Amino acid sequence: MAVTGTLFSQAYQTDGVSTVFAYPDYLFQFSDLTVQYIDSSNATHNLVRAVDYNLTGTPDSFGAYPSGVNVTTINTGTFGSPLPAGGQISMSRFTARTQNIIYVNGDAFPANRTEHALDKLTLMIQEMAPGFRGAYYGIPTGAANTNDWILMLPFVAGGQMFWVCTKGDPANPIWNPAAMIGL
Repeated sequence: MAVTGTLFSQAYQTDGVSTVFAYPDYLFQFSDLTVQYIDSSNATHNLVRAVDYNLTGTPDSFGAYPSGVNVTTINTGTFGSPLPAGGQISMSRFTARTQNIIYVNGDAFPANRTEHALDKLTLMIQEMAPGFRGAYYGIPTGAANTNDWILMLPFVAGGQMFWVCTKGDPANPIWNPAAMIGL
């Protein structure tokens, strides 16, 4: 199944009544979801599956949950169920950085397994993307505010290609990659 959403984090305000909270995006396995409760004084508490909450969903043929899951708080948990009003329940996906597909020479092309593997890579990229917001390879052109860019500039030293990250105006970068030339 294709990854159709870009969500990897979801939060809800707690109202003292609700016990079921939807995590509506693709989840590879239950252990990839981190659930936290932020109380009314802004203290963050990591919730434990099968102690503070349970997960339910419909797995695909590979055991993943492309339609998401429901998080249901448990009465026996640390905070009880429902969670107290005035807080927030936060769910974030952190897909395991593993490679689960093996290709054997001479086997038929496993399209379904390959699509599943590509889905996993897409989920990982979605989770990493916010850290690269504004990343650009090369020098930006046009009317863009160059102070919002992280520039990734190539240079060669000792016969090897390197990428240097610098932020801001390429004519006046915070860290000048030209100083690396000649190493």
